[in-house]
Amino acid sequence: MGVIPNGAEFMAGIAPVIETYQKGDKRAELEGFLLLVAGPDWRRSFDALPGSFDMALADTDNFFRLEMPAMGEWRFTREDGNRIRQPILAIVGGESAPVFHEIHKLLQAWFPQAKRVTIPKTNHMLQAVEPRALAEVLASFWRTAPMR
Repeated sequence: MGVIPNGAEFMAGIAPVIETYQKGDKRAELEGFLLLVAGPDWRRSFDALPGSFDMALADTDNFFRLEMPAMGEWRFTREDGNRIRQPILAIVGGESAPVFHEIHKLLQAWFPQAKRVTIPKTNHMLQAVEPRALAEVLASFWRTAPMR
């Protein structure tokens, strides 16, 4: 995340979450992670989908043992992006953490042809908070984007 201004700050916020997980407090770890990625109203995302918090809690080991390390190792450069020829849709929740807005801007710089959309009144968990708005954006994009 070196090209994202708040990337280092965001990753620094992950460190205490990982420490909490390593101490065995999965609930506190998950709540800390969700606070970081979805903001203070993260619970709204899970309240919209009954049982989803318990599912996320049950999947915490997979996330922290497999997915989190993979995200830290993954590299995607502008050169990698230059190989993409498909239509691109870049969506961000209007109330998402600053790092996600910066990534959204970076996508626009790397992919000027991308359709950028901000869904207001939602955070990084926009599929749970504003599913109808997200579905409308996706349907509109798929109607107009030639998929070969």
